[in-house]
Amino acid sequence: MDYKKKELSTEEMRKFLDELDNDDADLIEAHLEVESGKSGNVFEEETEGFTPEEMMDDQAWGNQRVMKRDENGKPIWDLDKALYTDLYAKLLNRNAKWKEAKDEKKRQAKLRRIEIQREAMKSKAIDIYDTISKNELKQLIALLTKDYVALMDKCKKYIDKRLAQLLKPYIPLVLKQCKGRFPDSMIEHPGFVYVASNEYGKGILMWVNPDIPYYFAQGTEMELLREHEAKFMFAIDKAVVQYDYNKKLLSEKEVKFAVRLRSCNTFYDLVKINPFWYDILVQYLVKNGRIK
Repeated sequence: MDYKKKELSTEEMRKFLDELDNDDADLIEAHLEVESGKSGNVFEEETEGFTPEEMMDDQAWGNQRVMKRDENGKPIWDLDKALYTDLYAKLLNRNAKWKEAKDEKKRQAKLRRIEIQREAMKSKAIDIYDTISKNELKQLIALLTKDYVALMDKCKKYIDKRLAQLLKPYIPLVLKQCKGRFPDSMIEHPGFVYVASNEYGKGILMWVNPDIPYYFAQGTEMELLREHEAKFMFAIDKAVVQYDYNKKLLSEKEVKFAVRLRSCNTFYDLVKINPFWYDILVQYLVKNGRIK
C-alpha cells in the first residue's frame, strides 16, 4: 500500500487532539498491561504464609528466605527466623519501591503517548486517514500477544524434549543410531495425547510431539511413562499447566483486542483507540518495508 500525506485542517486538528486526550489513564494502563502484565499486590503475596496470630503480634517470629552457600560454594535458599516487625518493614519498603517504579513507568508512558500523537500528526511517511487492511490488524493483534505465544512455545519445547528423554531409553539402540545417521529416512513418532495428573497437572490433556523414531504402539506411551517414569512426570505436568494457562490468556487477549479494533478502519481510528498500538504497527510496517 502506498501511503500519501494529507494535511489536517485546523478544525480536524482540534478535534483530533480533543479525542486523544480522553481516557488518558486507561490508555496508559492498557499499554503497561501489554508490556509487562498486571502485577499482584506484593504485600499480599509475601504475607500469604503468616497465621492470624503472627499478623497481629508485633513480637511474633516469622521466616524469611535468605541465600546461603553449601560446602561446595553453591548458592542455596534457606529459611531464617526473623521478627515480624522487621519483615513487615521490608515489605512496606519493597511495596513503596514497586509503587514508585510503577508511577515512573506511567509518567514515561504519558510522555511517550504525547510524542506518538505528535509524530502521527507530523508524519510524512504515512497519512493517518489511510485505510488499515484486515491483515494489518491481524498482525497488530499478533504483535500485542507475541509474549504469550513465546511462553507457550517455550513450555511446548520443554515438554517435548523432556518426554523424548524419558522415552528414548526404551527404544532399541540401533533404531536411535539410524535416526541419528539417517534422520530423513526414519519415520518420526506422530505424537500422542499426554494426560497430566490431577494432582499436579489438573488432568489437562495435551498433544505432544517428542523427537523420537516411531517405535511405540499408538496409545501405549502414557502407560509406559506412568509405570516406569512417574516420579519424573510432575515437572512435565507443571509445564502443561503453564502452557494451558498461557493458551487461555492468549485467547482472552486476542478476543479483547479484536473487540477494541472492530471499528478501526484507518490509522486515525487506531491513534484514537490507542496511540501505543499505532506506534507498534507503524514500527512493524517500517521494519518490513511497507512504509518508507
